[in-house]
Amino acid sequence: MKTLGNFLLDSDDSERIERKFRMNRGQGNLAEWVIKKNLFREIYAQRKVVSIYFDDIELTSLRDNIDGNPYRDKFRIRWYDDNYNTAKIEIKHKRYIVGYKTTIDIAKNLQSKIEVIEYAQKWVDCNLNKKYFPVAQIEYQRRYYAKGSIRCTIDKKIQSGRYINGEVLTAAKEYEVVEFKYFKSDDSNFRSLYGEMSDIAIRATKSSKYSQALLPVG
Repeated sequence: MKTLGNFLLDSDDSERIERKFRMNRGQGNLAEWVIKKNLFREIYAQRKVVSIYFDDIELTSLRDNIDGNPYRDKFRIRWYDDNYNTAKIEIKHKRYIVGYKTTIDIAKNLQSKIEVIEYAQKWVDCNLNKKYFPVAQIEYQRRYYAKGSIRCTIDKKIQSGRYINGEVLTAAKEYEVVEFKYFKSDDSNFRSLYGEMSDIAIRATKSSKYSQALLPVG
């Protein structure tokens, strides 16, 4: 049995610096204009992303994010375009500004969200040393861009909320997020773009979609 953090040992090659910008609805269009002006090109077709986040009874992953713990881990399942055959378990690791991701395959014959969640719950019970359960759902439309080794995603139509007994209680108002991921060696190349993004975004932020999903309703 392992902690979430133990899985980082298998994920060293996923090391990236992560920069997020939370935006009001509609600002993502301006962000796309900025990155295209800076010669980013679209690398994948837009797709719908759905994630279910798990946490323990003390909501440790949530509290670590709110408290700004530089060492934090969170567990989720994710799939694309309502195709459950794309579902995977992902463990996200944050060590200061550097992020890592452990990805674990899921059985390919699952037919519904409930079946995916049940599969993940059994995996948790067999592999983790604490009890985790689904607490939040987030879905959005994502576009993918890149310039060299710098990747950028733009997330719009974000809908999120608490996951309780199979129901999603909508929480945060709709917002948008632009995120950049790149190797440490690319940090200096990112600086001029960082300034342009800061001018149009609400802020560069550590706030995660997961923490937004668990805000009080209303």
